[in-house]
Amino acid sequence: MSENPSSWSVAAEIRAEQKAALKDMSRKKKLAYFWEYYKIHTIVTIISCAVLFSILYNMFTNKDYSFYAIIINSYELSGETIADEFSTFALLDNDRTKCFVETDTHLDIDDFSPYEAATVQRIMATVIAGQLDTIIADAHTFTYFSDAEFFEDLRLILSEDELKRYEDRFFYLDQALIDERNNTQNLDDFLEITIKTPAEKIAEIDWRSQPEQMKNPVPVGIFITDSPLIKDAYFDNAFPVLGIVGTSTKIESAVLFAEFLLDFP
Repeated sequence: MSENPSSWSVAAEIRAEQKAALKDMSRKKKLAYFWEYYKIHTIVTIISCAVLFSILYNMFTNKDYSFYAIIINSYELSGETIADEFSTFALLDNDRTKCFVETDTHLDIDDFSPYEAATVQRIMATVIAGQLDTIIADAHTFTYFSDAEFFEDLRLILSEDELKRYEDRFFYLDQALIDERNNTQNLDDFLEITIKTPAEKIAEIDWRSQPEQMKNPVPVGIFITDSPLIKDAYFDNAFPVLGIVGTSTKIESAVLFAEFLLDFP
């Protein structure tokens, strides 16, 4: 269907008036006029160009990870410094790859707002892709990931000497409870999020270090509360725990990272 010729005339008249108005404006006023009428278009164009540049830049310059760790809910930690120190400690080859330690991720699993959901999805994506090697978090948050079966059974990857060294530091899950949950026919029970009091959280954390109270205890984390690098990055009663992601392709480096954190001078 053709447009009404009268609409062409009106549009042409408006454009002529705008052109005449712009002709007599100073440079400053022209810029102000342009910004007022075209700022949305400009912002969208700038953002689109920035996104495109970022994608192309990452495609051509991004290195594979020699090691990738996320430290959740920490404060005043420099991921770059830790990555540099660990690269030296573990003799990582960063010419073709890079060591990345992320320290700016915060997550409140008791809230689970859209931000929390997006954060969990992002972390899950790195796990599925086999990029993420280690997760460190306060014990309450770590419980969420451990019960979602993110972590490897440490008995399968640590040497006998390492098992003895970390035995008193292990964070356990009860596989019997996980299996029971996975086999439940009640979806509401499966999805239910129980908000715990501070005292209940402490009791839960204490239980996680007592395998004798579990039916089928599996060590999936290492308490690193006294790590020289980590201990001041968490509030009291946070009890940070380190876990090695089950899909990690750099298990040896992940094991070395625990040693690095606990033995850091």
